[in-house]
Amino acid sequence: MPTDDLLSAMLAAAAGSQADAAARIAALTEHSGAPRLGWLVPPQPQELIGAAEAILAGYAEYPRRLCVVGTGGWAFAASAVAEASGTDRVVALDLPATAELDAVTPPFSCLSVSASGSTFETGLITDAMVARSVPVRQLRERELSARGLAEHTAMFGAPLSTAFAVPALVADPIATERAYRELSDGYLDLARDAVGVAEALDGGATVAVPTWAGAGTRLWMRQLARQALGGKPGATLNSVEFAVEFAAGSTVSLDYSEFGRDLPALVRMLYHFGVFVAALGLLQGVPICSETNVHHYKALLGSVPVDWPAGTVHTETALLGPAIADWADGTAVDIVVYRPLPAAAFADSPPPGPVWTGPRWNHHSFQSGFTDSDRKVAVVAGPATDPLAEGRRRIAVATQQSLSPRSALFALTDN
Repeated sequence: MPTDDLLSAMLAAAAGSQADAAARIAALTEHSGAPRLGWLVPPQPQELIGAAEAILAGYAEYPRRLCVVGTGGWAFAASAVAEASGTDRVVALDLPATAELDAVTPPFSCLSVSASGSTFETGLITDAMVARSVPVRQLRERELSARGLAEHTAMFGAPLSTAFAVPALVADPIATERAYRELSDGYLDLARDAVGVAEALDGGATVAVPTWAGAGTRLWMRQLARQALGGKPGATLNSVEFAVEFAAGSTVSLDYSEFGRDLPALVRMLYHFGVFVAALGLLQGVPICSETNVHHYKALLGSVPVDWPAGTVHTETALLGPAIADWADGTAVDIVVYRPLPAAAFADSPPPGPVWTGPRWNHHSFQSGFTDSDRKVAVVAGPATDPLAEGRRRIAVATQQSLSPRSALFALTDN
């Protein structure tokens, strides 16, 4: 499909058209009963900024520092705001851990983001914030949209949502206004270029990001690619399963390395990448906004036993690496850790595979990893020393059980 034809169909679907091509795209972008294309055509800058300012006005005192509590794209996008603006006035929190909460220096206000209102980790952290008498505002489905519609997902919509605009205003109100004004003026050119890159892609993709881009920016892009394109029916090209890499080189498909460090550049980059990923999936008939695989572990959260389940490998931290290596037996393995690891971990031998932080991994790679039968998953957890640690343990057990039999649960016996 020519670039202009695909983009026209995407824009028509975003406008609610039921024409053939637009209707097919709307069906592929459906989530919870509604097409999620509100991010494709940005709201008027003052509409979005006005909605964000109304949320900020709801605090008893205007936040001078803001902690955004959420999971996946909501939290990663908020971290990207802090990275691009170079400020400490915005911090994101997505891990239910007492040490993580303690690291957020008061005074600050909390913005709790969960479209469903039932995200497990977000609820745990928000309850802990309330217990600490932190001022909290909660954003749900329609409050995330400046238009008051169910039109966003964290995968695609975060940069055009109030969950992004609110911390952006706290970080730099002048740059925020400029970012949305420039996007409103130039989004069609960005979209057309992104669709063209997707149509020309043959195989995998390598993405080069600016040197200032930290974990938040990179994880937002990673979660978008892996959650939107990974583990989906209808995939026919290996690019659907690509792992976004962040090294410049001769094979770079998308080069953002020269983007400056400010909010306007960040918004342009995330929007362009979002259109690119969407087009890549739509060209192959992939339901880009569904995350059906994720439901496999979430469905088990309510039935996690109090005690460690049968088959759990109990090990000291210093012996964790060899224990995982023996179990993996030469098969590629991802190591997902649901508790802070002491320095003794992997001190005597390197880990036998990449080490990921859980439950963050669940929100950027579970959708894709669930169907990757060539890799094993070692889930590492620890004792429930407090309610937040028990929450992490429950997620770890549910994750391991949902990935069985190519997963194993390793319970650390030392604190």
